Amino acid sequence: MQRRQLRYVQVGLGIRSWLYSPALVKRFADRGALVGLCDANAGRLAQRVGWARTNGREVPGYTPGDLDRMIAENRPDRVIVATPDRDHDITLCRAMELGCDVVTEKPLTVDATRACSGSSTCNGRPGGAAS
Repeated sequence: MQRRQLRYVQVGLGIRSWLYSPALVKRFADRGALVGLCDANAGRLAQRVGWARTNGREVPGYTPGDLDRMIAENRPDRVIVATPDRDHDITLCRAMELGCDVVTEKPLTVDATRACSGSSTCNGRPGGAAS
């Protein structure tokens, strides 16, 4: 039985994000499709969109203010969050509110107050109890 190819968008395109993009565009392209890219830096965003195109994938680019639109237009199964640490919780909570699973790096957040806010978003999601 063939597995369904999962759809991924990537938010944050700094140095750590290179762990994810090549995996989805090249090595594991049969299992996952990169369907959206998002970054606050317009030059970095344009570079990654061009890189994807060079590697045979047409992947649209979005600014952080267009996160909701990127998710609505591309219907990802998972959102990869590789933003600066201070923004992880904001992005991952919004993605989960919109019905996506999230892959992120540590730390999930930068202080206790924001951790409590994030845990209320996670609770009730399958496998997502943050306690």
